[in-house]
Amino acid sequence: MKLIDELTDIYLEGVQGEMHYLFDRRTERILLDAPTSLTGEPEIDLDDEEYEMAVEVPVSTSAEMYQLRAEFAQKQTERNSVGALLAALEGRKPFRQFQEAAYELGLIEDWYTCERKYAAGIMEQWLTDNQ
Repeated sequence: MKLIDELTDIYLEGVQGEMHYLFDRRTERILLDAPTSLTGEPEIDLDDEEYEMAVEVPVSTSAEMYQLRAEFAQKQTERNSVGALLAALEGRKPFRQFQEAAYELGLIEDWYTCERKYAAGIMEQWLTDNQ
């Protein structure tokens, strides 16, 4: 798997409890930093010389991903699709409802493509800024 694909996946995962990822700029490796109780490995000490070039990999926020969904909905050409997608975002569990609406409308692959393209763009810029 390419580095940009891994970073895109991490970005789209969002916050995962106490786990987060670091990018070692020296080795260009992605490192998982999590409590010892979850991994069996010691947590990463950023003061350690070995990790002095590591930076935390950013993740998406709910607000950002909500906005992306709303923008995707607005770009649809059929009024019914726009209305159904926007209505899904207004209900309980909006992300799940949005995904179900996109699936029912035959737009789920378009949505996944849009989401990944957006995240990859963010991560490409971040990677450029951090190498």
